[in-house]
Amino acid sequence: NYVVLTGDIHSAWVHDLKKDFTDTASPIVATEFVGTSVTSEFPAAFVQPVTAAAKATPWTKFFNGSGRGYTVCTLTPN
Repeated sequence: NYVVLTGDIHSAWVHDLKKDFTDTASPIVATEFVGTSVTSEFPAAFVQPVTAAAKATPWTKFFNGSGRGYTVCTLTPN
């Protein structure tokens, strides 16, 4: 039930953190929320390639390189 809060890499992400990323059966040990910047922009030229790469990694649950602002999350025991 660990949650890791990180940022600012000028984009927003959510990842499952696994004990061993080379083992697809490896357990998830935490969830990482990466907060975006409030004013600095992620390079527009990188949004499409990063979006494509993120879809190819099953532990990446969310990516947004175009939005700015604050991140609000509701955490539950589930």
